Amino acid sequence: MQDGAPPHITRCVTDVLKHHFTEERVISHQFHHLWPSRSPDLNPCDFRHWGHLKQLVSCDQPKTLPDLKSSFSRHVLNISQNTLRSTVEHAILRFQVVAENDGHHVEHLLL
Repeated sequence: MQDGAPPHITRCVTDVLKHHFTEERVISHQFHHLWPSRSPDLNPCDFRHWGHLKQLVSCDQPKTLPDLKSSFSRHVLNISQNTLRSTVEHAILRFQVVAENDGHHVEHLLL
């Protein structure tokens, strides 16, 4: 799936996608199958973990790419089982709410 962000739709990217996946297997504004205009993002990492991990890694103030990778890995490995369980439960709730709302955005319903 391609969300239409400028770096994701450059000619070199679309050429690679066409070559490896064919136009029939890519969902994008640039291909036959359009990204739904009101498609909610259902990736649990996006709505649950990335912001928190970004904050933790930023506090470490990594100066090099290896430092950044190390910090990120350390913080990912420290995610508790309870947090992961909660993430899965929250994801299931989101999926149910999206299904009940015909695939439209649901952020306003989950506050």
